[in-house]
Amino acid sequence: MSGNTNTEPAHDDAPDVDIESLALQLAIDSHANINRDGHSAYLEGRRDAYLRMAAAVEGHHDPALGRVVTQLRIALTEGVAEVDALRGVVAHSTGRPRTLSHGLDWIGPRAFDARHGDRGLDEDFGMRWGSKHDVRISFKRYPGADEGLLYAYDKTWDTYAVIATKTSRNLVQLAYRQALAANPDMTAETFAGYHRIVTATARTSAVARAVSL
Repeated sequence: MSGNTNTEPAHDDAPDVDIESLALQLAIDSHANINRDGHSAYLEGRRDAYLRMAAAVEGHHDPALGRVVTQLRIALTEGVAEVDALRGVVAHSTGRPRTLSHGLDWIGPRAFDARHGDRGLDEDFGMRWGSKHDVRISFKRYPGADEGLLYAYDKTWDTYAVIATKTSRNLVQLAYRQALAANPDMTAETFAGYHRIVTATARTSAVARAVSL
């Protein structure tokens, strides 16, 4: 396969995690460690940053955002330590439905070219994904640009699926290394799950840095 071949620690399986679930799990982990060392202020700040990320997935803003974070913090303090339960708190507090996992929409070459054919040049990140080794994953961008389109191409069915309409080369490399280390035969949908995970991690980290501790 082409692309960066540096490996990351392998995972037992390839989770398909949405941003809300990942942020809530990171918040649970931070909360569980608050009383285990003397850095409670830092851990509380990091926990609240992850809670804020989970609450802001659909664009909620203060003061509504602050109220959702408060409800999540109360739930954690009361011993709630399951992602699904916290998702219920978010859904109840915001009135929005629970976040669903995203599948891939496969389209023919003419439709793909019409929508994305002018996005630049391709850089391949594996050309033999899937159980039949017939799926190519590529990053399309203009020369010199860091951001571009991440998509999969199924050679057997001659169909394309967009994984991300706008992502960075760094995030694609991270997803590629983790996916390759875990299972080089994984489906495009599962690879997309890895990309969602690294993207969500980057976003939650950015939120965490923005929180005043």
